[in-house]
Amino acid sequence: MPAETNWLLFAAMIEVFLLSVNEKIVKTRLFDAVDKFLNIFYVGDGMYGDGLHFHLDYYNSYVIHPMLTDILETLDKKGINKFKSLYPIQKQRCQRYAELLERMISPTGTWPVIGRTLSCKIGVFNALSYAAYKSLLPNNLAPEQVRCALNSVLQTFLSNPNNFDSNGFLTVGLNGEQKDIAEDYISSGSSYHAVTFFIALGIPDNDNFWRGVDVPWTSLRAFSGDTVVLDKAYDEPLSKKVKILKSLKKFRRKIWVLKK
Repeated sequence: MPAETNWLLFAAMIEVFLLSVNEKIVKTRLFDAVDKFLNIFYVGDGMYGDGLHFHLDYYNSYVIHPMLTDILETLDKKGINKFKSLYPIQKQRCQRYAELLERMISPTGTWPVIGRTLSCKIGVFNALSYAAYKSLLPNNLAPEQVRCALNSVLQTFLSNPNNFDSNGFLTVGLNGEQKDIAEDYISSGSSYHAVTFFIALGIPDNDNFWRGVDVPWTSLRAFSGDTVVLDKAYDEPLSKKVKILKSLKKFRRKIWVLKK
């Protein structure tokens, strides 16, 4: 099995693809990964830990939300009910995280320099673009507003010629060539996670995402003195079942820590 991190979802994506084309799968690689993220690694307000530990980085966007949602969607289509009740919950979690990402985009199209793997460049907005493509945006976040927010990010990226080398390849860095922020696992290929920013290009051309009039994004409205939607944390109801699961989560965390 891969490491107890987002790597679990890479293995699960392979298995769920095999399932989708009616091939044999290794169930533990698929179901254990989904179970751990949905029931153990979730920390609240639309965010998951990258394993047992929560790190304030963009891995919820790079990997976790898009992959986990795709996996659950495929399981639902294949009639596998093991996680059926949690699929709508995951969609709500993804909605909230997309809302948070939109609020992170500054009036000038920049974003917080936090966490690791920043060399993915504009790929930090994978989950926001994905949520728009999957029609998973919350009701208070208009598709055309997300388009404008993402476009501001794209303009920031394209306005810096140092994002490309002399041969037209992406450089290593957040915005330009910044090798000092590249971890030892980063290569030139890592920068090409930036292409996930463009998932929204799959949205039909008659959708409001494209046809709606320009709408200022949240931070632009806020710092222009305009009205903004009040931000509210996403809390899930603490039913008896959830309380039991939370107690079980704490117990399982202790067991895993002891094992390590």
